[in-house]
Amino acid sequence: MSKTNLRTSVCKVAEDPEIVSTPKLTVSDQCRDTSKELFHLLKCERNPDYENGLRFLPSFDTCLIGINDTKRITVKTRPFVVKTKPKWITKLGYYEVDKITGELVGRGEYLTNDFKKANAKKIKSLDVFTDHYSAPYQKKKISVMFHTFTRPNVARLPFRRMLHLVRKRYKSIGYNVTGYIWTAEVTDEIESKGKGLMWHYHLAVALDRRLNIKGQALPKKLMLESLWGQRTDVEFVRNNIRHYMAKYFAKHNARVIGSRSYGRSRKFLK
Repeated sequence: MSKTNLRTSVCKVAEDPEIVSTPKLTVSDQCRDTSKELFHLLKCERNPDYENGLRFLPSFDTCLIGINDTKRITVKTRPFVVKTKPKWITKLGYYEVDKITGELVGRGEYLTNDFKKANAKKIKSLDVFTDHYSAPYQKKKISVMFHTFTRPNVARLPFRRMLHLVRKRYKSIGYNVTGYIWTAEVTDEIESKGKGLMWHYHLAVALDRRLNIKGQALPKKLMLESLWGQRTDVEFVRNNIRHYMAKYFAKHNARVIGSRSYGRSRKFLK
């Protein structure tokens, strides 16, 4: 069978019989410099183990009263549902393409799921953030701060509200947030040392200039526990932005159903 040349032939992958019957790579073909291309859907089905992986986190609806939010009424509401196993399993087909000649020399299959898809989108957003801020960060023109917010299921405020308050806090000490990116994580019982599933957020914010404290402690206004109502943490992103943050962006697969697993500011300002 003659191999189809992609550079001279235009055809539909699902309908062209020559492409569909393209043989697998032979020993000689394996020596070629090839790439995986023409990905196409073969099958998408519900994971039979999905329901067995559903877990629950308690939720509390907090109503704040008073000017200084010193009093509050807490009412237990419906729990958050966590999926620890992917809901959808997807099988994709692809073709091995000779990089030099453009010929189809083989075919293969690739299994993926909704967890892998979400993690890929996270990393893509992280790359945009790091590409924008790495140069001024390496030149020591700006600082990038890293915040952690624990137990949002029992916190006093929704995370979306905290994003607004974080920017206000930095502005109150003379700094502007030029961009941010965040991710949500749910750690398992092993990492939490038997305390069950632990939900938390990681937030990186880029400032318009360096935060130079010269050996002093970070400003108390950046300690946000009084607002969040649960344990928080803040520190400098050190050495390499992407290397520092990548471990948090694809470390855990579990997701809280109905809650976004990552986000970023609409614009990254200079």
